[in-house]
Amino acid sequence: MGCTWCYTSAMANHATHAERFFKTAWFSKAARKAHIADSELCAAIRQVMLGQADDLGGGVYKKRLSKNQYRSIIVAKGGRYWVYAYLFAKQDQANINEAELRDLRALAEVFCNKSDIEIATDLKVKELTEICHDELQKV
Repeated sequence: MGCTWCYTSAMANHATHAERFFKTAWFSKAARKAHIADSELCAAIRQVMLGQADDLGGGVYKKRLSKNQYRSIIVAKGGRYWVYAYLFAKQDQANINEAELRDLRALAEVFCNKSDIEIATDLKVKELTEICHDELQKV
C-alpha cells in the first residue's frame, strides 16, 4: 500500500471523513516547554493546508511557529490525519537531516494507513492528543 493507495483512500473517504489534527505525546511536551499553544498550532495547520509551508515530500511539511523561533514538522500523507510530530528551535538546529526526513516519511505512511480504531487507541493511551476540533468548525 503505497502513496497511490493513500491518496485514493483519502479522496474516496473525503466526503465521509473530515480531516483530523493531532500532536504526538513527544510534540506536546516540546510545545509546552516552548510555550506554543494549541491555538497557534491550529492557525498554523490552516496555513499548511493552504500551501503556506515547506513541503518536504512524502507527506512531510515544515512550518514556522512562535514568531519564527521554532520549526514544526507535520506528517500528513493522504490528507486525512495531520500530525505534529517534531519541534525544534531555529537557534539549535538549522534543519532536519536526510535520515530524519526518511524516518518522518515512514511515519507519514504509518499514519496514512491507520484506521479510526487505531487512532482511537492512540488517543486512549495518550500517544496522540487531538487538537483543532473546535477551532476549525468555526472557520
